[in-house]
Amino acid sequence: MDRKELFISYRREPETLQFVSRLIHDLEQSGFSVWLDTRDIQPGGDWHGAIGIGLTKCRAIIPVMTKDYLNSRHCVNELYTADGDRKHIFPIFLEDIDLNATEAGQGIKYVVSSVNWTMCRQGVDDYNMSISKLVNAMKLKGLGADGTETAAGENASATIQPSTMTTPTPVIGPITTMPFKVIRDVESPDGITTSKQGHLIVSSMSGQKVLIFNPKHEKVSEIGGEVGLGMGHFISPSGVAVDKDGNLFVVSHYFIQKFNIDGDFLGQAGGTDPKGFQIDAPRGIAIDKNGRIYIVEQKKNRIMVINSDLSFCKTFTDGDPLLGSGHLNMPQSIAINSSGSVYVADMMNNCIQVFDENGNFQFRFGKMGTGPGSTTAPSAVAIDSKDNAYVASVATVSIFDSKGSFLHSFGEYGNEVGKFSQIRALHIDQDGVLYIGEWVSNRIQLFNTLQEDVNTREELKRVPMPNHRCNERSVMTSHTVQDSPKKDEITFTNVTSTPSNQKGYVRTINEITDVRSISISRNGHVVISSGSEGKLSTYNKAYELISDKVVPGLNMCVTTINQDDILLAASVCKICKFDMQLNEIMSIKTNDIKGWTNPFGIALGIKGRLYAAAVDKSIILNDDLTYYKIFAEKCKPFSIAVNSSGLVYLPDIAVHAIHVFSSEGEPLFTFGGPGRPPVPQFSLLGPLSIAIDQDDNIYVGVAMKSLNIFSQEGKFLSVLTSSGKKPGQLDDTPTALCIDQSHRILLFAEKNASRVQVFKLK
Repeated sequence: MDRKELFISYRREPETLQFVSRLIHDLEQSGFSVWLDTRDIQPGGDWHGAIGIGLTKCRAIIPVMTKDYLNSRHCVNELYTADGDRKHIFPIFLEDIDLNATEAGQGIKYVVSSVNWTMCRQGVDDYNMSISKLVNAMKLKGLGADGTETAAGENASATIQPSTMTTPTPVIGPITTMPFKVIRDVESPDGITTSKQGHLIVSSMSGQKVLIFNPKHEKVSEIGGEVGLGMGHFISPSGVAVDKDGNLFVVSHYFIQKFNIDGDFLGQAGGTDPKGFQIDAPRGIAIDKNGRIYIVEQKKNRIMVINSDLSFCKTFTDGDPLLGSGHLNMPQSIAINSSGSVYVADMMNNCIQVFDENGNFQFRFGKMGTGPGSTTAPSAVAIDSKDNAYVASVATVSIFDSKGSFLHSFGEYGNEVGKFSQIRALHIDQDGVLYIGEWVSNRIQLFNTLQEDVNTREELKRVPMPNHRCNERSVMTSHTVQDSPKKDEITFTNVTSTPSNQKGYVRTINEITDVRSISISRNGHVVISSGSEGKLSTYNKAYELISDKVVPGLNMCVTTINQDDILLAASVCKICKFDMQLNEIMSIKTNDIKGWTNPFGIALGIKGRLYAAAVDKSIILNDDLTYYKIFAEKCKPFSIAVNSSGLVYLPDIAVHAIHVFSSEGEPLFTFGGPGRPPVPQFSLLGPLSIAIDQDDNIYVGVAMKSLNIFSQEGKFLSVLTSSGKKPGQLDDTPTALCIDQSHRILLFAEKNASRVQVFKLK
């Protein structure tokens, strides 16, 4: 067994596993070697002995503290052993815990009382900041890539970039990594299914209920809502499925229950009587072509099969979960393909195991890791009409063919639209719509899967778009959840314009990642904000780095520069002004600014006003940075720009359009989206970044790895450059744009490329 620096001690619960998988990815990216039981113990190995060896050889232990951790004798013993061996201890708390409440807690408090804790509570603490602090603390103890002791405060600074798991342009799967629709306020969706008539059914585990939506995705009824044993009540409802006759089946602790699509109770099976069959800790369910129901039993590590009349049929994969292939270890989800093969998401084995309809093991695929084909702690699996398997792993969806060969993956961690936070449910309906349910964000994102290779096809068909047809003056008042797009089949044509300005490529600024914004001063100096910690970097006219600086409180900041060459940087916590040497002139806290939230872009307009783009409500500040007005409610912009006349342009990623406002924030008109120009309409698919030149032409970076140019009225003009990996080409979505008005220089950054490219405009 190779020596590893860090030993991860954790309780095997699904939520904790998701966190641990993300943590390991980020620690290894930061240069640490990590020991993990499910990865470093071979099938059939001595589990307890291997854990003891792993603890002995490691230099530090990271206990992932939850209330369940205190109840695990094995976890507590691991911590005590590490303390007795004088290992470094770096506890991470995922929730608030009263360590005085139990005897085990008091013992743990004694062990960890002398060390600093890392708080990483969902919805309370910023993950990236917390883990960055943890990394710095460990490096100060001599842990890390070089393993040398570092004096406190010397070269120990480290930052964690937001976890991402992305791959190149898909050849299968969603036509874009942005959803065409988002259904919000769905409490902890754990199971998703649809009926032939288009009804959407979602189980809410924490809400103890099942939600039923009509084909327009409007909630029409719900079942349950209070904890109870059967007869329309649930204890942690999870899997849901609809049979060919339209009957709805729901599994929860002890029971499987049957309803009609209106939610009327029809029957149940299972129960607490040991003489009958009991369903223990069920997760996903699936129904085969013969109407038999397959239920995943998480704690018993097996699959239970029930006949269509709710009588018991059989179980399979019973046995020791450590025996390897054909034996499950905390299974989560199940799906059945057209030939009857059964696919099971096996969380602790980090793979998908495949069985025939009789329960005989066929093969397995997937692995732990972060690269292509990885299925770390898979939480859900779904099958499309071509028998491709979609697998959810942490914040990524990976796609495999029916034999387990990797095809493509997409997704990254985050709460923004198009990103994922703790995926718990996948479903693909008869129209090829992929539903992705997330616990942390309490939402379901919808993607289209029915398309061909976007690299070779001349036309893109069956791309549903939100049915957004409100008039110009009310464009901002429609709800995020639009009418069902399935019936809107729009044919698009690829942009055929020759890249008009690729010869304008000047140079590339390399080795800069996670760019948030780019600003240019009148004398040609460039300021780039990057990273979650709010790093500001200044470059001269030759694009040579002059200085960089991290300002506390400016996490994930965005910037702009006024006519006096004063740099404004804004974050959720404060707004600062700097000179071009990054000397701070002033700063204000944003606590007292009405409506202020996390800005995704800022721009200066007439009267010195500052316009800040944010999800669901953008804001206008006066020149003295006091509140003026909220505008663009229900809009989803990730950037903002103001033209020479004071018109404000907001790219709306939710409806694939640009909304235009007056300087007072009044809506004027919209271009893009279904039924509106420009043509070709793909030129505004997933608009993420925007900039305006001195002629008021609009440059928009879109999800199709393209940078497209429009007139101020919204007429499509041309494409700036082509996609590709070469200098002067786009390797990914342009996420930050800036145009120097004096020298007509355009700079842009790409989503997953560590560079900023410079173009000279005509």
